[in-house]
Amino acid sequence: MGQTVAFDLDGTLISSDSGEDWLEFLIEKDIATAEQARAECLMHMQNYSSGTMDIKAYMSSWCKATYGMTEADCEPLLQEFVRDKVKPFIFSKGKVLLEKLSTQGADILLVSASPDFLVKAIAKELGISAAIGIKVVIDNGVISNTTVEPYSFKEGKVIAVNNWLAGLPGDSNKKLDLAYSDSINDLPLLTMAKNSVCINPDEKLANVAKEKEWQVLSW
Repeated sequence: MGQTVAFDLDGTLISSDSGEDWLEFLIEKDIATAEQARAECLMHMQNYSSGTMDIKAYMSSWCKATYGMTEADCEPLLQEFVRDKVKPFIFSKGKVLLEKLSTQGADILLVSASPDFLVKAIAKELGISAAIGIKVVIDNGVISNTTVEPYSFKEGKVIAVNNWLAGLPGDSNKKLDLAYSDSINDLPLLTMAKNSVCINPDEKLANVAKEKEWQVLSW
């Protein structure tokens, strides 16, 4: 039986912030509401590194950029975004690790606080079949400004991972073997795993990793 492994996305497998980059991409595409959404999100992001960001307020602002857009209109934008704004920023060592784990038969989950339709599109590029992000409601093919809690952020990632584990075939009491992240916001995720690895950790997480003797990698 292979290991169960959870990866954070932004800063862990890619060197960029997919949620913020998406807004900048939409600004480049002259999406009228993207500029306001980005300005509001940047204000919320000021509290990210300290671990005090209001994720619900952030998502409320973020959704303004795509509110009312159809899935059909969004899909080619997503493909272009992943190709031009994400793929060049994938950590090569991360890609190698994913391929190694996959060859070993690991069950791999990409779990991120970025919106789900972004996370799933990026997961496809990374070759990861299971992906969880913050769910943005799509109603009759139209992207709404409504999100679904619990959010896959901080303690919410533990809930998301446990739900994923429960859905895997075999032993219903599966535990998370490995977790990878760069952020102090993912301390709950890292703590739940049997083994934790910090990728390019922020200062707060680096201090925790030293205290707990977690492995630290620089990509």
